[in-house]
Amino acid sequence: MSMKTRGVHHHCGHYSDGTKSDLVGCLEGLVPSQEDTPNPAVQVGILDGAAIVNMLLPGAAKTFSDYAKHVFSLYIKSQLQHVNRVDVVWDEYFPESLKAEARTKRGKGVCGRVEPSTAIPGNWQQFLRMDENNTAIDTDSEKQILSTHHAEVICSHPREVSGLAPCTHEEADTRILLHVHDAVKEGYKKVSVCTVDTDDVTPAFCALAATPDPVDNSMKSLERFVVLLYDRTSNQDSCNQEHKQLFTQKGRGIDGLPPTQAALIQHTKRAAYQAVYCWAQMMVAAPELPSPGDWGWSRKDTGGWDVCWTTLSEATKACRELLRCGCRKGCRGQCKCVKAALQCTALCHCGGLCAQN
Repeated sequence: MSMKTRGVHHHCGHYSDGTKSDLVGCLEGLVPSQEDTPNPAVQVGILDGAAIVNMLLPGAAKTFSDYAKHVFSLYIKSQLQHVNRVDVVWDEYFPESLKAEARTKRGKGVCGRVEPSTAIPGNWQQFLRMDENNTAIDTDSEKQILSTHHAEVICSHPREVSGLAPCTHEEADTRILLHVHDAVKEGYKKVSVCTVDTDDVTPAFCALAATPDPVDNSMKSLERFVVLLYDRTSNQDSCNQEHKQLFTQKGRGIDGLPPTQAALIQHTKRAAYQAVYCWAQMMVAAPELPSPGDWGWSRKDTGGWDVCWTTLSEATKACRELLRCGCRKGCRGQCKCVKAALQCTALCHCGGLCAQN
């Protein structure tokens, strides 16, 4: 049983699936509306490059050269009217990325080589789905701009960038905060961040995390916490026992069951890897990361990484057949389990405690 992602808690007491951006709407209601508040004066603007490209449609631009000059660069120049420095930060797509599987699920677009003379594709949003196309778009400006380019940083004026490059951060969300840190070190007091990704906010709260203890040492408390998420009246301390009880005694559907302990351990390892080793080192340009193979992923034969959902065998492979008998007076010759030469289980009316065992 894989770890099911729980969505936003509904006001009726049920969980609903959704995206992380759904949380923004919930939080907006907690902040008093101030319609007359002017835009704050800032000194540095840090932009998520991919978010800006997705926002700025090509319009009348025919080629990527036209797009760079008449759409993208004009937007950057408009930002420079209000700030002293603009940083454009891009995602970096590594061949063996841990996010490769998630990106694959978003769908594939049209792949093409980006040159100044290349015609703008008609299906712009599908084009931007391709990782290669996102990394191929570059910026050029005579203004005071910093732009990430793979592991390096391109500056419009010579300056020290050892704190920014070479950088091995894959996601723009953590690299953006690295640029915020650099701006503060340069003496700037007011910095704005423009992005559409809610991940950019989350890492800021994880930067103070300490090196994790072995995951097994924390599982007892974590299991009890997860059990209460699925059944707040339960007295169980084990996910496996709660999993069994909800399924066999309370008729809970598969989607409403907690993860098994094996699945929870793998999920916890991935969460610890992301929060402690990735986010907690976001101020380091080239952080040292342990092997993902020890933290909830498994190496694919073709290269790259797959999520290790659980170390248990699949139910269809571990069980020859899922049967349940309704025997009330002992399991004898007419018992479904006896006929199939299988032992009764907790699914059966006898609870697996009949004489045949």
